[in-house]
Amino acid sequence: MRLRKQLGVLAYEFHRDHVWLVLITNRKGTRWIFPKGQPEAALSDKTVAVMEAYEEAGILGEINNSIKPAEVIVRTNRGKVRLIIYPMRIRKLLDKYPESSIRRRLLLDSEKAMRKLDRRPLKHCVKVLVKKLKKQRKRALKN
Repeated sequence: MRLRKQLGVLAYEFHRDHVWLVLITNRKGTRWIFPKGQPEAALSDKTVAVMEAYEEAGILGEINNSIKPAEVIVRTNRGKVRLIIYPMRIRKLLDKYPESSIRRRLLLDSEKAMRKLDRRPLKHCVKVLVKKLKKQRKRALKN
């Protein structure tokens, strides 16, 4: 059986040596998650992920193409889903965006973000991508 696919972003920025991340609430406001959505036939996966970041969280930014996205399997009430999370550097956080009235948004240190997430697969994405981001930044600062 082929798994459904969801596409999202781990939106980040650096504050000194720390990686800060954006989390949003699900539509019910009961859990903290990443901005994500369903594939759309006429759009690339990355384009969909960037659109969802804007619509759900008011994030403008660019996908970090030098880091491979994190992929995990997540159980939902509709079955298992293959979740692909792209690292996206934040350029700007908007005050008003399409879902600003139905979602809360937080920008917080990655360690605090880990504590807010209640699903292991999402925590795994944070661990993997933050490690890669820190390594990439360390190399860039050396040059």
